[in-house]
Amino acid sequence: MHIRTAQWLVIAALFVTSASATSRGVSVSATVVPFLRWSVEGQPETIEITDEAIQRGFVEVTTSVLDVRTNDERGFLLIFQIAPSPFSEAQADFAGATVTVGPGGGFITRKHSLRAEPLSIRLALKSAAKSGRYAWPVRIRVSRLLP
Repeated sequence: MHIRTAQWLVIAALFVTSASATSRGVSVSATVVPFLRWSVEGQPETIEITDEAIQRGFVEVTTSVLDVRTNDERGFLLIFQIAPSPFSEAQADFAGATVTVGPGGGFITRKHSLRAEPLSIRLALKSAAKSGRYAWPVRIRVSRLLP
């Protein structure tokens, strides 16, 4: 009798444990931290203005590649600035978008990552531009969009 009572107690304990385990819910949550990584490859350190470029009124460079990776659903901001130089403005073309950069800079927002996108920049020359070698005038930064 003692063994049978013990068996019933074990069965009852298993039933109570099983019933209480099924009536409790388990809650799991995760937070994904937004990240932003970017690079510009192939951007020259200097640029040469030739007499032919002065006659055309611009210099075009298509060797740069822009790579931006993010998991932020808000997207990101591409910021372009042009340094004081013999160039009056820059026009950047990439991934189906165009931004014109004047003395105050220029920007464009994007929602999705850009992977190895070719970047073409046309630099308009000031009327007083002289032929020669100059420092690369375009600066590119990438920033997260704030909520």
